Amino acid sequence: MKSCFQLLALAIVFTTLTLPAVADNAEKREQAERVVTEFWDRVWSAPADLRAIDELVVVDFGLTSAGREIEGRDNLKTWVEAFQEKAKDVRL
Repeated sequence: MKSCFQLLALAIVFTTLTLPAVADNAEKREQAERVVTEFWDRVWSAPADLRAIDELVVVDFGLTSAGREIEGRDNLKTWVEAFQEKAKDVRL
């Protein structure tokens, strides 16, 4: 259950960091919302499509999770894959 809460927290953080940056432009905001939704549908919903990370995530991506730094797409894929192993059949 703790992992699901951490995932929900990550979703909230990702969304709140992404969308306000484009809030002043309705078209850009809608585009950002589509990308965020596609990311959650393809990457976090089982089965995870890790190839989507290459399409949807910037090259210099960085994230801190539980004090651990995850930098770059390949490390994000590894992290998502490990998370999916612990939370099989997750659907967000």
